[in-house]
Amino acid sequence: MSIHLYPEPEDALICAAKLIVSNAPGALSAIEVPGGKFFETERLIILQGDGKALVQSRHRECEIGSCPNPVPWEPSSAHQICDVVLGSGVEAGCAAMDDMTCRWSPWGPGKLENCMDVADWSCDDVAAAL
Repeated sequence: MSIHLYPEPEDALICAAKLIVSNAPGALSAIEVPGGKFFETERLIILQGDGKALVQSRHRECEIGSCPNPVPWEPSSAHQICDVVLGSGVEAGCAAMDDMTCRWSPWGPGKLENCMDVADWSCDDVAAAL
């Protein structure tokens, strides 16, 4: 999913909410592209199925007109464990199959809260969580 002005595509927001409500593990990718200049922040969100997620992000930016090609990513962030918070009415909306209220993104509705740095997970650790 991505956000410029609003989170999109809608199908990804609905899919994410249904996955979170199911309490099943899974993976989400989210990218923020606010505009004004070349600016991207990408997050990999590994849902653990217990209301927690392993999150890692990376960022890149430059002034338009002076960007190298390709624009390099800064080093990835530390791994974090975050609480996955649903917005008001999301769980009920998913249960009722109401796609207007059954939606989630890290920018809202819902969010990632109480993120704390943890030791880096290996690929095997992530595979075991999934």
